[in-house]
Amino acid sequence: METVLQDLSEGLLAAGVQVTVLCSSASRRSADEIMCGVRVLRSPSLGKLLSQPLTPFLPGALRRLHRSFDLVHLHMPNPLAEAAAAALPRETPIVVTYHADVIRQKALKPFYGPIRRALLAKCRRIVVPTENHIRYSEVLPAFADKCMVVPFGISRARYLMTSASRARARELRDRHGRFVLFVGRLVYYKGLPQLLESMRDVDPLLGRLVIVGDGPLRRQVEAKIESLHLQDRVTLAGAVPQAELNAYLEACQLLVLPSISRSEGFGMTQLEAMLFGKPLVTTRLPSGVQLVNVDGQTGLQVPPLDSPALAGALSRLLSDNGLRVSMGAAALERVETRFSLDQMIRGYREAYRQALA
Repeated sequence: METVLQDLSEGLLAAGVQVTVLCSSASRRSADEIMCGVRVLRSPSLGKLLSQPLTPFLPGALRRLHRSFDLVHLHMPNPLAEAAAAALPRETPIVVTYHADVIRQKALKPFYGPIRRALLAKCRRIVVPTENHIRYSEVLPAFADKCMVVPFGISRARYLMTSASRARARELRDRHGRFVLFVGRLVYYKGLPQLLESMRDVDPLLGRLVIVGDGPLRRQVEAKIESLHLQDRVTLAGAVPQAELNAYLEACQLLVLPSISRSEGFGMTQLEAMLFGKPLVTTRLPSGVQLVNVDGQTGLQVPPLDSPALAGALSRLLSDNGLRVSMGAAALERVETRFSLDQMIRGYREAYRQALA
């Protein structure tokens, strides 16, 4: 969500749209700053509960701010912000980007469900990145007449390689040899246990695994690596800055996204790897993930929770240089033609036009 919000805000600003971002602060202090030309207002936070930032002053800030703008654009799910937006005057034009259903926090649904439906009933347009977001959602089919499909786009500027990042990519190849790359938070739906189990069945001579990212399951991932005796074949790189991530994307052989739940609504990391001409191994989820990676063309898809199938797909791409290169080229062509930032900006400007009409 944060990546999409950044690219969208900067792209809209470049297209002549005035943008202000209201979001949660990482602390109890508020902030008003300019980032890449975009004004960002951070509302004080008391922490998080079930992944929800506790920002008690955000509703009041939104109510004061909305009068100065033509339109309010909300990214979902974000229960507190949704409640704040639903409480705005009825005539307020609201557009939402619907990233995914709330899957795991089932205890919240009796309280959150009515808020979500009230906002979706009130908003004028619901933007989703793929048709599957509507098809497999538990709530969007009832609002299909408001939905617009605007694929997420990716900003090429953030992934430009410098001489320093190219040198860093060479260092990573020297250190890790041929490697599969995972990028993402270490959370339950990413399928890291299945990925690690699959690495037992991948010939060590074919390649290693590098995991970029951090999260609440880091200790469990470390324990899993140790229990499977994969310490010499799996590297936990932790969270890295953008320039370092670019070097990893340049140096890897392919990217793997082994998610096991439709909490993974799209998988922006797929676009990042495709931009570097890398093929993908992903899971066939009932979400937008399976519409990004074209099975047999830009990479391979396997069933979720199927470690042997995942191992087979990784081994196939690692062992076949010609297939890997051809799929990587197809991946690059697809991200440039289907998932460009310019296309996303045009799509959202049309959604705004319709909402304001």
